[in-house]
Amino acid sequence: MLTLHKNNIMKTKNCKAILIIIASFLLTVNVFAQEESLLTTGQIISIKLKEDWIGKSKKNPEFVVANNVTNANGKVLISSGSVITSQVKNIKARGLGRGGKLKVQFLSVNAVDGQTIALSGQFTEKGKDRYGLCFGLTGGLLILLGPFSLPCLAIKGKEIQLNASEIVGTATPLNTQKIKVN
Repeated sequence: MLTLHKNNIMKTKNCKAILIIIASFLLTVNVFAQEESLLTTGQIISIKLKEDWIGKSKKNPEFVVANNVTNANGKVLISSGSVITSQVKNIKARGLGRGGKLKVQFLSVNAVDGQTIALSGQFTEKGKDRYGLCFGLTGGLLILLGPFSLPCLAIKGKEIQLNASEIVGTATPLNTQKIKVN
């Protein structure tokens, strides 16, 4: 009876070992089952704002991928909502009726496999100028008030206002890269 019990324990240990070997093999096969797909330099990446933004804001705007970037088989290479790294130059509205300016250089984004993809693309936006109001008031009041109308030259142009729902620009990858997709 004791030998029968030892045989059952040995069989149970052997079954566990076999199950562990099979499970590790299946996991290994799944890792190698990832296919690689090319993200080419010509693929367009649509970009939008993460949230609404106004030019007089102290915070720089943040940009995200607007739509999934996919390969020919429909596999996602860059998912929508991925944050775009960018360099922002924001010039606030100034006197003499000059509107604000925003210049953005799109630098990089992360693919679904974690690779950083260098981008080529930029976005420029300009606030509305108000030269007519500025110089019209200054000139008109100059006749009535003389030099006391000069503060009208301090009238600023409009600040930039951007909505998060709009696509603000596009970018393309700088290099063709292999992306691992499931």
